[in-house]
Amino acid sequence: MNDGVPSYSRNVRDEPRQLQHQQMHEQEQEATLDDMLTSLQRLGVVGETISVELHEQSGLLGSLDDDLDEAGDRMDLAMRKLEKILGTKSRFGAMCCRVF
Repeated sequence: MNDGVPSYSRNVRDEPRQLQHQQMHEQEQEATLDDMLTSLQRLGVVGETISVELHEQSGLLGSLDDDLDEAGDRMDLAMRKLEKILGTKSRFGAMCCRVF
């Protein structure tokens, strides 16, 4: 399409519009990157909070495990005493006492 204006002249006239379009596109990209940065920072905070919570829960589970081990040891001792009192050596007699 040649309207009598050399193509170089058309390109020169379009440069300000192209520059404006490019600048607008760069501004949109900057806004998008800023939003992404904000989201990633929030995720970092959430990740840190989860890490702290998991560490605390791990400690609580460790304490619970220790308490259960101690309770199991006490139960074993009580069962051995009960077996001695009942005169049984099998776990079956103790199990019956435990059920009833």
